[in-house]
Amino acid sequence: MPRIPLVPDDAIGDDVAPIFQRVREAYGQVPNLIRTLAHQPAATGPLMDLFATLYEDSPLDKRLIELGIIVVSFRQQSEYCLTLHKAFALDHGATTEEIQRLRDDTGFDAFAPDEQAVLRFAAAFADDPLTIDDALYAGLREHFDDASIVSLSFLLGLGLMFGQIANALRIPPDAVVLPPK
Repeated sequence: MPRIPLVPDDAIGDDVAPIFQRVREAYGQVPNLIRTLAHQPAATGPLMDLFATLYEDSPLDKRLIELGIIVVSFRQQSEYCLTLHKAFALDHGATTEEIQRLRDDTGFDAFAPDEQAVLRFAAAFADDPLTIDDALYAGLREHFDDASIVSLSFLLGLGLMFGQIANALRIPPDAVVLPPK
């Protein structure tokens, strides 16, 4: 049971209604994290816009972004984020077997070198970003430019934040929603 009640459709204000409508049109429903965030209406739109902009405008492949976020979600044991991002990853071409390999670092070797670099970066980013040493960064840099690394870092950071919020407030996972095509 969530620690904070989810804001139902009949309780949203005029400031959040357009955000709920936009999210519902894109995903078919309003995820529970957004229903929780709606308790802070002034932050709901800007935060959703930030995530959407970073995600949609990222130079990285969506499958690769999702795999990185799943690594972060496994590390922080966020059932909310795992449920959501597993569905997104599958929708973007990942396999169930690939997703299971992300549970710990031993599965990373099954991926292509550029994917391994992202997965190792995501693991260190989630565990302790101060452990991202020059060798780990060089492995990432070998495959990705500045814009890609910045995009990945912000998306992983938002993934960590959303997972921590979902865990702390015990936000229940949504029925699976898929990203727009």
